[in-house]
Amino acid sequence: MRVDLQVSSSAPRLSATQPGRMSDSGSLQTDFRIHGRCARNLSMMPFGLPSYATRLDLSHNSIGALRVDWVSQPFHRLTTLILNRNSISQIEVASFAVTPHLLHLDLSSNQLTVLNSSIFTGLKELKELLLIGNQIFHIKPGAFSDVDSLERLYLSANRLIAFPLELYEEPKGPRNLTFLDLSYNRLSKVPIQSLLSLTHHASVYLQENPLLCDCSLVALLEYWTWKQYRPLVDFRGEYPCRDGAVRDINCTRHGVMYIPLQARTYRVEPGERLRVQCPGLPLPVQEGLVVFWVTPRMTLNSSAGDLSARRSVLPNGTLEIQGALLEDSDTYGCVVARGRYYNPSESPEVRVLVGNSSIPSNFGLARRSSAEHFNTAFTTLASCV
Repeated sequence: MRVDLQVSSSAPRLSATQPGRMSDSGSLQTDFRIHGRCARNLSMMPFGLPSYATRLDLSHNSIGALRVDWVSQPFHRLTTLILNRNSISQIEVASFAVTPHLLHLDLSSNQLTVLNSSIFTGLKELKELLLIGNQIFHIKPGAFSDVDSLERLYLSANRLIAFPLELYEEPKGPRNLTFLDLSYNRLSKVPIQSLLSLTHHASVYLQENPLLCDCSLVALLEYWTWKQYRPLVDFRGEYPCRDGAVRDINCTRHGVMYIPLQARTYRVEPGERLRVQCPGLPLPVQEGLVVFWVTPRMTLNSSAGDLSARRSVLPNGTLEIQGALLEDSDTYGCVVARGRYYNPSESPEVRVLVGNSSIPSNFGLARRSSAEHFNTAFTTLASCV
């Protein structure tokens, strides 16, 4: 759709010169593009934006702030808003209350430094948010408290020094976040235990961060490699803890890394106690070595376990289940730095069967992660027409 730009002494006004196009579903699609490289370089939001637009592209301008009154009436049909390559350093709370049905928001390549609480209020239907290439160093609690439907979040090429764990732990945070890109930031440590819990249902990209290579990170990367976790497999050369570094930090005693890992099954009757030794890890455990167990509902570790809990990890890395229930029948993975990658026939997992439970045919085989391919195609800019 062509858009005419009428410039006044204060701010530009827009007027559409022809109707939109029909989508496959039969609804009217209106696509407005106002690139700074195609027209005048806007320093503020233009007046007269049509409220019936479904896609609005204001990229490549010099807009410095997004005010709560940036439009005079709600955009009830707007699903895509592109504001990349501007100079936005401030977004007022409730600025997006006028776009309640927005699905895609691109704020890449701006000058945001802090994401304030409730900054995205009103975006309950948002699916994809791009914040690539800003200067974000701090995310305040509650910044994502209203984006219930968010699935994909791109935060690469910023200045974050702390992993935004609140994305997954805040009660009002995103409930369906399956893709998080934190590459090219300044993270030196990450929450290993939480990342292990996310392995099965979320893609977290961490490449090109100055991560400290310690035994816990080695354990995570070895486990992800065995799981064929796409965020690691696709960018393995851009992660730390390569072979030489692993040998230098000495996570395992001599000879331990060569102990083969065999898939094992443990049976227990309901109500009984079961102790499961970590596959391939002889006792006693090397001092200071943290052993993680990925259980069906959470990840536990040997350094901060509650030994009074029904499920816990003993200081020697052994998993203990007290008062076994039928629901405990499942696969449990022992994650610990072994100083090597696993052979295809090996498995760091065990199967626990309570009562008469059965074993699936694929038990003990490395299961390829369902994480999707890395894709930033949404940021590709269309040429001016």
